[in-house]
This record gives sequence, structure tokens and C-alpha cells, in this order.
Amino acid sequence: MLEILRSLEPRTEPKDHILYWTIEECQEIYFIMQGEVDIGFEIDRYIKYVVRLFKASVIGAYNCTYDKKTIFAYKCRSMLKAYTIRKKTWCSILNNPDYDSISQSMKHNIQENFFHNIKNKVVLY
Repeated sequence: MLEILRSLEPRTEPKDHILYWTIEECQEIYFIMQGEVDIGFEIDRYIKYVVRLFKASVIGAYNCTYDKKTIFAYKCRSMLKAYTIRKKTWCSILNNPDYDSISQSMKHNIQENFFHNIKNKVVLY
């Protein structure tokens, strides 16, 4: 799994930058090192932000792992410093037969994290 660490790329995004719009294809996973990201839903072209992620959060892992489009909008509330990994690289590492037992556990944790920390909180708002 050292391939994941070797594939990380540093990324800085300014305040108010939209990382992902609703129904957009995720091409990268963000590992937040510093800053805050707001997550919200869109109704009548107005976005209501209801969840905030902080340092040590991950954005886009569920979408990249399961090849799903976003169902929420993601916006930088403050300047964001993060590491990213590209979807193609992420999927090739997870689908490597040498890491099958670890990747199954990671996929399960990614799914649980997304539903528990993001989707359920936004939908219940």
C-alpha cells in the first residue's frame, strides 16, 4: 500500500472554490490537511450548505471507489491544503489482487464513512 503514499500530490485551493458541483464526476480524492470544506444540497439552483468537514477528512473517496457521481456540492470554506490522489491511480491500487484483503476492508470503511458522516447528515437536514 505504499503506492498510495507515493501517488499523493499536494494541492492548495482558495477560499470559496467549488471542489465539486452536484452530479459531477469525481476525478480525485482529497485528503484534507488544513482548512474546511462545506457540503450541501442544491434546490432551485440555490445551494444550502449543511455539513462542514475539517482537517483529517476525506472527500471523493466513495465516489472514486464506487465510480459514482457526486450527489452534493463541495465548497472550500477557507483556504484548503490537501493531498490528492487521482481516480485512475486509486482504482488500480484497490483492484490489485495482491491487496485484496486490505482493499475490501478499505472499501467497507469508505462506504460506512460516507453514509455516516456525509450522506445521512445532509439528507436528515
